[in-house]
Amino acid sequence: MHWYGISGKGYNLIQSYMKTRYQRVITANKSRQYYSEWEPIRYGVPQGSILGPLFFILYINDLPKTMAILANPVLFADDTIMIISKSDYMEFTNTINRNIIKINRWFKSNSLSLNTDKTHFLQFHMNVNQNYDIQISYENKEITKAQNIKFLGIIIDTNLSWKQHINDIIPKLIRHS
Repeated sequence: MHWYGISGKGYNLIQSYMKTRYQRVITANKSRQYYSEWEPIRYGVPQGSILGPLFFILYINDLPKTMAILANPVLFADDTIMIISKSDYMEFTNTINRNIIKINRWFKSNSLSLNTDKTHFLQFHMNVNQNYDIQISYENKEITKAQNIKFLGIIIDTNLSWKQHINDIIPKLIRHS
Protein backbone atom coordinates (compact mmCIF):
# COMPACT_ATOMS: atom_id res chain seq x y z
CA MET A 1 0.00 0.00 0.00
CA HIS A 2 2.90 2.31 0.63
CA TRP A 3 3.97 1.86 -3.00
CA TYR A 4 0.63 3.39 -4.06
CA GLY A 5 1.03 6.27 -1.62
CA ILE A 6 -1.52 4.97 0.87
CA SER A 7 -0.50 6.00 4.37
CA GLY A 8 -1.83 7.52 7.58
CA LYS A 9 -5.52 7.07 8.40
CA GLY A 10 -6.28 5.52 5.00
CA TYR A 11 -3.59 2.91 5.55
CA ASN A 12 -4.84 2.17 9.08
CA LEU A 13 -8.42 1.82 7.84
CA ILE A 14 -7.46 -0.65 5.11
CA GLN A 15 -5.20 -2.56 7.53
CA SER A 16 -8.08 -2.95 10.00
CA TYR A 17 -10.30 -4.17 7.17
CA MET A 18 -7.78 -6.77 5.98
CA LYS A 19 -6.31 -8.03 9.28
CA THR A 20 -7.69 -10.50 11.80
CA ARG A 21 -10.11 -12.18 9.41
CA TYR A 22 -11.04 -15.82 9.87
CA GLN A 23 -12.84 -18.43 7.84
CA ARG A 24 -14.10 -21.96 8.17
CA VAL A 25 -15.73 -24.56 5.96
CA ILE A 26 -19.17 -26.00 6.53
CA THR A 27 -20.23 -29.17 4.76
CA ALA A 28 -23.46 -31.06 5.13
CA ASN A 29 -24.90 -34.41 4.27
CA LYS A 30 -28.52 -35.55 4.65
CA SER A 31 -28.63 -35.53 8.43
CA ARG A 32 -25.72 -33.50 9.76
CA GLN A 33 -23.50 -30.47 9.23
CA TYR A 34 -19.76 -30.54 9.78
CA TYR A 35 -17.70 -27.49 10.70
CA SER A 36 -13.98 -27.00 10.35
CA GLU A 37 -12.00 -25.00 12.89
CA TRP A 38 -11.82 -21.26 12.40
CA GLU A 39 -8.51 -20.41 10.72
CA PRO A 40 -6.93 -17.00 10.10
CA ILE A 41 -6.89 -15.77 6.50
CA ARG A 42 -3.28 -14.95 5.71
CA TYR A 43 -3.59 -14.01 2.03
CA GLY A 44 -6.17 -12.72 -0.36
CA VAL A 45 -9.09 -10.39 -0.45
CA PRO A 46 -12.39 -10.90 1.39
CA GLN A 47 -14.67 -12.63 -1.11
CA GLY A 48 -17.96 -10.93 -1.86
CA SER A 49 -16.93 -7.67 -0.26
CA ILE A 50 -17.54 -4.25 -1.77
CA LEU A 51 -13.82 -3.43 -1.73
CA GLY A 52 -12.72 -6.89 -2.93
CA PRO A 53 -12.55 -6.05 -6.67
CA LEU A 54 -10.59 -2.84 -6.00
CA PHE A 55 -8.08 -4.64 -3.75
CA PHE A 56 -7.70 -7.44 -6.29
CA ILE A 57 -6.93 -4.97 -9.08
CA LEU A 58 -4.40 -3.20 -6.88
CA TYR A 59 -2.84 -6.56 -5.99
CA ILE A 60 -2.34 -7.66 -9.61
CA ASN A 61 -1.62 -4.19 -10.98
CA ASP A 62 1.99 -5.02 -11.87
CA LEU A 63 1.16 -8.32 -13.66
CA PRO A 64 0.97 -6.65 -17.11
CA LYS A 65 4.51 -5.32 -16.67
CA THR A 66 5.69 -8.92 -16.25
CA MET A 67 4.59 -9.83 -19.77
CA ALA A 68 4.58 -6.46 -21.56
CA ILE A 69 7.97 -6.92 -23.24
CA LEU A 70 7.02 -10.25 -24.82
CA ALA A 71 3.24 -9.95 -25.23
CA ASN A 72 0.32 -7.55 -25.21
CA PRO A 73 -1.61 -8.09 -21.97
CA VAL A 74 -5.36 -7.46 -21.73
CA LEU A 75 -6.89 -7.47 -18.23
CA PHE A 76 -10.47 -7.08 -17.16
CA ALA A 77 -11.35 -7.84 -13.53
CA ASP A 78 -9.89 -11.32 -12.95
CA ASP A 79 -9.67 -12.27 -16.64
CA THR A 80 -6.27 -11.93 -18.26
CA ILE A 81 -5.32 -12.43 -21.88
CA MET A 82 -1.78 -12.53 -23.23
CA ILE A 83 -1.58 -11.77 -26.97
CA ILE A 84 1.57 -12.93 -28.75
CA SER A 85 2.05 -12.28 -32.43
CA LYS A 86 4.97 -13.95 -34.19
CA SER A 87 5.07 -15.36 -37.72
CA ASP A 88 8.07 -17.62 -37.06
CA TYR A 89 7.14 -20.86 -35.27
CA MET A 90 10.33 -21.08 -33.18
CA GLU A 91 10.21 -17.42 -32.15
CA PHE A 92 6.52 -17.83 -31.24
CA THR A 93 7.20 -20.94 -29.13
CA ASN A 94 10.21 -19.36 -27.40
CA THR A 95 8.21 -16.22 -26.61
CA ILE A 96 5.38 -18.24 -25.07
CA ASN A 97 7.78 -20.30 -22.96
CA ARG A 98 9.71 -17.25 -21.75
CA ASN A 99 6.48 -15.49 -20.86
CA ILE A 100 5.16 -18.49 -18.95
CA ILE A 101 8.39 -18.61 -16.93
CA LYS A 102 8.04 -14.89 -16.11
CA ILE A 103 4.37 -15.23 -15.18
CA ASN A 104 5.13 -18.28 -13.03
CA ARG A 105 7.74 -16.27 -11.11
CA TRP A 106 5.26 -13.41 -10.64
CA PHE A 107 2.54 -15.80 -9.37
CA LYS A 108 4.90 -17.43 -6.88
CA SER A 109 6.27 -14.12 -5.58
CA ASN A 110 2.69 -12.87 -5.08
CA SER A 111 1.41 -16.04 -3.37
CA LEU A 112 -0.99 -16.81 -6.22
CA SER A 113 -1.54 -19.83 -8.40
CA LEU A 114 -2.82 -20.24 -11.93
CA ASN A 115 -5.98 -22.30 -12.32
CA THR A 116 -4.94 -24.45 -15.29
CA ASP A 117 -8.49 -25.86 -15.58
CA LYS A 118 -9.67 -22.36 -16.52
CA THR A 119 -6.63 -21.50 -18.61
CA HIS A 120 -6.78 -22.01 -22.39
CA PHE A 121 -4.93 -20.80 -25.41
CA LEU A 122 -6.31 -19.86 -28.77
CA GLN A 123 -4.14 -19.90 -31.85
CA PHE A 124 -5.32 -17.45 -34.48
CA HIS A 125 -4.48 -18.34 -38.03
CA MET A 126 -5.33 -16.44 -41.15
CA ASN A 127 -3.61 -19.00 -43.34
CA VAL A 128 -4.04 -22.79 -43.09
CA ASN A 129 -0.28 -23.21 -43.55
CA GLN A 130 0.36 -21.23 -40.35
CA ASN A 131 -1.62 -23.58 -38.12
CA TYR A 132 1.22 -25.01 -36.03
CA ASP A 133 0.71 -27.90 -33.65
CA ILE A 134 1.64 -26.12 -30.44
CA GLN A 135 1.57 -27.61 -26.97
CA ILE A 136 1.85 -25.30 -23.99
CA SER A 137 2.31 -26.36 -20.39
CA TYR A 138 2.50 -24.65 -17.04
CA GLU A 139 4.20 -26.46 -14.15
CA ASN A 140 3.97 -29.77 -16.05
CA LYS A 141 0.24 -29.36 -16.74
CA GLU A 142 -0.85 -29.04 -20.34
CA ILE A 143 -2.85 -25.93 -21.17
CA THR A 144 -5.87 -26.76 -23.32
CA LYS A 145 -5.96 -25.51 -26.88
CA ALA A 146 -9.40 -24.08 -27.61
CA GLN A 147 -11.18 -23.49 -30.90
CA ASN A 148 -13.02 -20.54 -29.38
CA ILE A 149 -13.22 -18.67 -26.09
CA LYS A 150 -15.73 -16.32 -24.53
CA PHE A 151 -14.19 -13.06 -23.36
CA LEU A 152 -16.37 -10.26 -22.00
CA GLY A 153 -19.43 -11.91 -23.56
CA ILE A 154 -17.97 -12.17 -27.05
CA ILE A 155 -17.03 -15.50 -28.59
CA ILE A 156 -13.68 -15.29 -30.35
CA ASP A 157 -12.61 -18.16 -32.60
CA THR A 158 -9.36 -19.20 -34.28
CA ASN A 159 -10.39 -17.64 -37.61
CA LEU A 160 -11.50 -14.34 -36.07
CA SER A 161 -14.95 -14.78 -37.56
CA TRP A 162 -18.25 -13.80 -35.94
CA LYS A 163 -19.98 -17.05 -36.93
CA GLN A 164 -19.84 -18.82 -33.53
CA HIS A 165 -20.76 -15.64 -31.66
CA ILE A 166 -23.77 -15.02 -33.92
CA ASN A 167 -24.88 -18.66 -33.61
CA ASP A 168 -24.71 -18.26 -29.82
CA ILE A 169 -26.70 -15.01 -29.74
CA ILE A 170 -29.52 -15.82 -32.21
CA PRO A 171 -31.38 -18.25 -29.88
CA LYS A 172 -31.22 -15.66 -27.08
CA LEU A 173 -32.64 -12.97 -29.36
CA ILE A 174 -35.48 -15.26 -30.50
CA ARG A 175 -36.36 -16.09 -26.88
CA HIS A 176 -36.58 -12.43 -25.89
CA SER A 177 -38.52 -11.19 -28.91
